[in-house]
Amino acid sequence: MSNVHTLNDIKDREGGSYKKPGHRLDKYNEQEKESQRTYADIGNKISQLNASSTKVRSQLISEQKSHSESRCELEAKYSAKIKSLKLSIKSLKRELTLVQKALSVDKITILSLETKVRCNRRYGIDYTEINVRW
Repeated sequence: MSNVHTLNDIKDREGGSYKKPGHRLDKYNEQEKESQRTYADIGNKISQLNASSTKVRSQLISEQKSHSESRCELEAKYSAKIKSLKLSIKSLKRELTLVQKALSVDKITILSLETKVRCNRRYGIDYTEINVRW
């Protein structure tokens, strides 16, 4: 068993692979501190991202409210305009109907007068000298 060594034997050797327990703890403490710093940095970044996210969300909500208000205003404005135009169309349709009826009456009157003129020409009445007022 010449290959069996105790920690003290290894400790006493120079250039050996054994390191003091305190050295290992120091290295572990350094790694732990580095991990804590990294963890703290990540925590800070998360906080910054949360703050940015909250700010962007707030701006988005504000813009949505603004767009919603603008949309409502436009809808009200154009609804009134559309209603006005529909009333104008209805009024113009009524006017068109009245004009068509008047034209129809005028056409009947003209046809009736033409018929009378033809009949009177048969009897020799000359209308060139008579002033007709409408």
